[in-house]
Amino acid sequence: MKNVIQMSGQQVAIATLLYSTTYLPGVFTLGYQLKKLRGGRDVALLLLVSRDLYQDVLTELSLGILRKLFTDIVVVDPIQGVADNDENLKLLKRPELHFTLVKARLWELDYDRVLYLDGDLSL
Repeated sequence: MKNVIQMSGQQVAIATLLYSTTYLPGVFTLGYQLKKLRGGRDVALLLLVSRDLYQDVLTELSLGILRKLFTDIVVVDPIQGVADNDENLKLLKRPELHFTLVKARLWELDYDRVLYLDGDLSL
């Protein structure tokens, strides 16, 4: 049976997204668990984080922990044009969801395979 995570010669990553401090405890937990489960496998652990959160909100302590847990931190901006949908998201009472569409940026990453996991996933 093939190892699904580590394919010969392919660059593989597991990624999650952080765009609000509300998800910080979940992202800490997910990063810790993934680091443990990864063992010696050549799998990158990626954190996509919103630019404003990274630059203006997160403390040095939080950033230091994230740097220890994740192989790479990718600072991202919302996708242009998504803000035009804010009125519809307000109707759903979920205006923060406009940033979750940044998950589409996963296809811009330089990896052959990327597994995306939400930061509030229970492992």
